[in-house]
Order: sequence, then structure tokens, then C-alpha cells
Amino acid sequence: MTPDTLAAAGELLAGAEWQTALARMLGPLHPQGARESLDVSLVRKWVRQERAIPAWVQPALAKLLAEQPAKLAKQARKCEALAKRLAPC
Repeated sequence: MTPDTLAAAGELLAGAEWQTALARMLGPLHPQGARESLDVSLVRKWVRQERAIPAWVQPALAKLLAEQPAKLAKQARKCEALAKRLAPC
């Protein structure tokens, strides 16, 4: 996995300020045991190629990305419902 691929996945999952959010998303998927979050400085080092991206990150990102469409669809339905409630009669 390249830093560009990591950044593309991070942006799709969490938007422009993705590094901290991605550290939180990857924490529970850590192969040595779930944790609240990874250290965001580690993610930044991966992006700057100061540290290699561990092999476990690629399948973890694939899992997170595969779950994203269903989450977005659910969020879209909630947005539509709230918009209807807020719209003037």
C-alpha cells in the first residue's frame, strides 16, 4: 500500500481532516488487540514515508471502505427525514 492510497482511503472515510479520524477507526482493528485509537503521529509518519505502512492496514481499510456505503445510505435516509420535518408546510 502506498501513502497515496492510504490518503485516498482516509479522505473517503473521513473527509479532508482524515488522519486523526483514521487513527481512531484503525484502533479497534489493530491485530495485537483493539484499542481506542492509534497514535495519529504514526499515521502521519506513514503518509510522509517515515515509517512503513504495516501489512494489516490494507485489509483493515478494505473492511472500513466496504462498510461505508451502507453507513452513508443510512445517514442519507436520516438527512431526508430530518429535512422533511424541518421544511415549512
